[in-house]
This record gives sequence, structure tokens and C-alpha cells, in this order.
Amino acid sequence: MSVITQLSFSLIVFMLYPGQVFSFQEMEEFSVSSAALDNQLHHSETILLRYTEKNNSIREAEGGASLHIYEDGYAVVYYPPYMRRAGKYGIYLDQSDLERLWSLLSSKYILEFNKDTVRQRLYAEDQTQDELSRKLSTVANASTTLIEIYPNRYQSAGFGDGSREAIKKISWYGLKWDASKYQGIDEIQDLVVIQQELLAIMQRPDLQKIE
Repeated sequence: MSVITQLSFSLIVFMLYPGQVFSFQEMEEFSVSSAALDNQLHHSETILLRYTEKNNSIREAEGGASLHIYEDGYAVVYYPPYMRRAGKYGIYLDQSDLERLWSLLSSKYILEFNKDTVRQRLYAEDQTQDELSRKLSTVANASTTLIEIYPNRYQSAGFGDGSREAIKKISWYGLKWDASKYQGIDEIQDLVVIQQELLAIMQRPDLQKIE
């Protein structure tokens, strides 16, 4: 919390509790609570994207590590209890970062992504490879990438019926492995670039812990 924010908050506290004397520790506790409240409430509730990386080798009641990005650029990152960075974090993305990410999310290969069609193309390429390679491709990566995008909310992409509620859902198992194996499949390459961008946000050192 900045000095100006701290001063403003202190003024609000004294206005709400006139004549009440607070210890330094109590003021610190107020400040921590206020920071958490700011991160949770002071942003748009209109979501643009949900991203989850689910490790299928672990039973995850929470669904895995996740990232939610809202219309005003606020991002909420969640790590399950078993992970080193367990907890919920928040951060505002720069406008330039949000626009760059949105251009990736609204690309042709993502908005027109058809899982069955892409799988057929991968299968066709597999026919030219040996049986061992096909078996390895099913066990080399235990995670499932889940992405939900609302393409018409930030800068309308004219997706679906054009409404703000139109949603694009993509689920892919073993994305990193497939991206390295099928470098000529544009849909997979675009998807892994987005995955890398989203993971970079989740790993930023300046994330602010919410809870």
C-alpha cells in the first residue's frame, strides 16, 4: 500500500471511529485487511478469460492452478495448497500487455479451434511415425490445459452471435508435448504461445497475495 493510500485509509478509519485510539499493530491489521479488500473488490467483475492447468496425476478438488483475467486488466492467480506458492494473488496488467494477450486470444486459429479436426490432423501425422512415438505422446505430459475466452468483451472479435456472452472453450491434454512434436500444426503452436503468456503472468514476482 502506498504512503498516500495509507494516509487516506488512516483518515477513513478515524472518521469511522471518532475518538477511538488505535495501536500501530491494529492500524497495520486494518491496512492488511484493506489491501486484501482492494484486491478482491476494486476491479471489474466482467471476466475475459479463465485458464486452468490441471495435473491429471493428482486428485485436485480445486481444479488445478488457475488464472482469471477481467475486463479492466485485473488478474487473479490461484495455486492449490500442495504447490509451493499456494494461495490467491492479484495484479493489474498493463494496457499494452492486455492488448498483446488479447490479439493472441482472438486470433483465427484460436477462435476457430476445433478439437476433433486438430486431433484428426495429428493422427494423420502419426501414421508416418512408429508405434513407440505414438505411445509416448499419450504419457509424456500429464496436464490438461483449459481455456475459456469471451472474445466479444474487451475488443469485440465478432465471435459467434456477436454477444458479450459468447464463449470459446478449449481443452487440450499434453499441450507442451504436442507443440514440440507437431510444429507444423498452427492451431497447436498458437495455443502453446498463449499458454506460455498466461503462465508468465502466473509466475510474475510482483503478484500481490490476496489470501
